Amino acid sequence: GYAVTEPEERAIVLSKLRAFRAALKQSSEVYVPQIKQFVIDPLTTVIRRFGDAAVGVAAQATRQVIIEWLKQHIGKLISLLM
Repeated sequence: GYAVTEPEERAIVLSKLRAFRAALKQSSEVYVPQIKQFVIDPLTTVIRRFGDAAVGVAAQATRQVIIEWLKQHIGKLISLLM
């Protein structure tokens, strides 16, 4: 599996996702660049690796939900600033 064929890539992906999870637990603020670096980019790596397999499809759905959430909240923020 992934752990055998691409152990370094897997370790990086898991490390970034775990780091973001820890940031969510420890901080009251999360920034868009953090979300990109520690969530979107690792999910994109998984999507490229697994494509249409179940893991790839789940990563695509997860990434899309996060992107849509960001769009909604960034739009609200911009409205508040105007």
